Amino acid sequence: LAQEIVAAGGPGVRDLTGNDLRNGVLAMAAAGVAISNDSGLMHIAAALGTPTMGIFGPTSPYLWAPLNGLAATVVQDKSVLSCQPCQSTICKMNDHHCMRDIAATEVVAIAERVLSEAGARTTT
Repeated sequence: LAQEIVAAGGPGVRDLTGNDLRNGVLAMAAAGVAISNDSGLMHIAAALGTPTMGIFGPTSPYLWAPLNGLAATVVQDKSVLSCQPCQSTICKMNDHHCMRDIAATEVVAIAERVLSEAGARTTT
Protein backbone atom coordinates (compact mmCIF):
# COMPACT_ATOMS: atom_id res chain seq x y z
CA LEU A 1 0.00 0.00 0.00
CA ALA A 2 2.84 2.40 0.83
CA GLN A 3 4.37 1.80 -2.61
CA GLU A 4 1.03 2.64 -4.24
CA ILE A 5 0.84 5.90 -2.28
CA VAL A 6 4.37 6.86 -3.29
CA ALA A 7 3.63 6.05 -6.95
CA ALA A 8 0.49 8.18 -6.87
CA GLY A 9 2.13 11.00 -4.91
CA GLY A 10 5.14 11.50 -7.14
CA PRO A 11 8.79 12.28 -6.46
CA GLY A 12 8.19 14.36 -3.32
CA VAL A 13 6.54 11.49 -1.42
CA ARG A 14 8.69 9.09 0.61
CA ASP A 15 7.87 5.65 1.99
CA LEU A 16 9.00 5.50 5.63
CA THR A 17 7.35 2.19 6.46
CA GLY A 18 10.72 0.44 6.83
CA ASN A 19 12.37 -0.33 10.13
CA ASP A 20 15.26 2.17 10.12
CA LEU A 21 14.24 4.84 12.61
CA ARG A 22 17.24 7.03 11.74
CA ASN A 23 15.93 7.58 8.21
CA GLY A 24 12.51 8.42 9.60
CA VAL A 25 13.92 11.00 12.01
CA LEU A 26 16.01 12.62 9.27
CA ALA A 27 13.01 12.69 6.95
CA MET A 28 10.81 14.29 9.61
CA ALA A 29 13.44 16.99 10.15
CA ALA A 30 13.64 17.72 6.41
CA ALA A 31 9.92 17.48 5.63
CA GLY A 32 7.87 20.49 4.65
CA VAL A 33 4.95 18.82 6.41
CA ALA A 34 4.66 15.45 8.16
CA ILE A 35 1.40 13.54 7.72
CA SER A 36 1.24 10.54 10.00
CA ASN A 37 -0.93 8.29 12.05
CA ASP A 38 -0.60 8.59 15.83
CA SER A 39 2.93 7.22 16.05
CA GLY A 40 6.37 7.91 17.37
CA LEU A 41 7.43 9.58 14.13
CA MET A 42 4.48 11.97 14.36
CA HIS A 43 5.70 13.07 17.78
CA ILE A 44 9.30 13.29 16.58
CA ALA A 45 8.23 15.55 13.70
CA ALA A 46 6.32 17.78 16.11
CA ALA A 47 9.26 17.90 18.54
CA LEU A 48 11.57 18.91 15.69
CA GLY A 49 9.26 21.79 14.79
CA THR A 50 8.08 20.29 11.50
CA PRO A 51 4.49 21.23 10.60
CA THR A 52 2.62 18.06 11.52
CA MET A 53 -0.75 16.56 10.61
CA GLY A 54 -1.79 13.65 12.86
CA ILE A 55 -4.43 11.15 11.72
CA PHE A 56 -6.24 9.58 14.68
CA GLY A 57 -8.54 6.57 14.68
CA PRO A 58 -8.16 4.10 17.54
CA THR A 59 -6.46 6.68 19.75
CA SER A 60 -7.67 10.03 21.02
CA PRO A 61 -6.17 13.31 19.79
CA TYR A 62 -7.30 14.81 23.09
CA LEU A 63 -4.76 12.60 24.85
CA TRP A 64 -2.07 12.15 22.20
CA ALA A 65 -2.08 15.18 19.87
CA PRO A 66 1.35 16.36 18.76
CA LEU A 67 2.74 19.12 20.97
CA ASN A 68 3.60 21.68 18.34
CA GLY A 69 2.02 25.00 17.46
CA LEU A 70 2.29 23.96 13.82
CA ALA A 71 0.26 20.78 14.26
CA ALA A 72 -3.28 19.71 13.50
CA THR A 73 -5.23 16.50 13.90
CA VAL A 74 -8.06 14.75 12.15
CA VAL A 75 -10.35 12.07 13.51
CA GLN A 76 -13.32 10.28 11.96
CA ASP A 77 -16.38 12.16 13.13
CA LYS A 78 -18.91 11.40 10.41
CA SER A 79 -20.52 8.57 12.35
CA VAL A 80 -20.66 7.37 15.93
CA LEU A 81 -18.45 4.35 16.46
CA SER A 82 -19.07 2.54 19.72
CA CYS A 83 -15.52 1.21 19.72
CA GLN A 84 -13.78 4.59 19.31
CA PRO A 85 -11.38 5.33 20.85
CA CYS A 86 -10.34 1.77 21.66
CA GLN A 87 -6.62 2.54 22.25
CA SER A 88 -5.80 -0.78 20.56
CA THR A 89 -3.17 -1.43 17.90
CA ILE A 90 -5.32 -4.20 16.40
CA CYS A 91 -8.90 -3.58 15.27
CA LYS A 92 -11.21 -5.95 17.12
CA MET A 93 -14.10 -5.02 14.82
CA ASN A 94 -12.11 -6.01 11.70
CA ASP A 95 -13.25 -3.02 9.71
CA HIS A 96 -11.02 -0.09 10.77
CA HIS A 97 -13.82 2.40 10.12
CA CYS A 98 -12.17 4.83 12.52
CA MET A 99 -9.40 5.25 9.93
CA ARG A 100 -11.09 4.25 6.67
CA ASP A 101 -13.87 6.81 7.09
CA ILE A 102 -11.44 9.73 7.12
CA ALA A 103 -11.59 11.16 3.62
CA ALA A 104 -8.31 11.79 1.82
CA THR A 105 -9.67 15.19 0.79
CA GLU A 106 -10.08 16.09 4.47
CA VAL A 107 -6.48 15.10 5.20
CA VAL A 108 -5.25 17.16 2.25
CA ALA A 109 -7.30 20.21 3.29
CA ILE A 110 -5.97 20.10 6.85
CA ALA A 111 -2.39 19.55 5.66
CA GLU A 112 -2.72 22.55 3.35
CA ARG A 113 -4.00 24.64 6.28
CA VAL A 114 -1.03 23.54 8.42
CA LEU A 115 1.38 24.48 5.61
CA SER A 116 -0.35 27.83 5.12
CA GLU A 117 -0.16 28.62 8.85
CA ALA A 118 3.50 27.57 8.93
CA GLY A 119 4.23 29.87 5.98
CA ALA A 120 2.40 32.74 7.66
CA ARG A 121 4.50 32.30 10.82
CA THR A 122 7.77 32.37 8.90
CA THR A 123 6.87 35.56 7.00
CA THR A 124 5.89 37.56 10.08
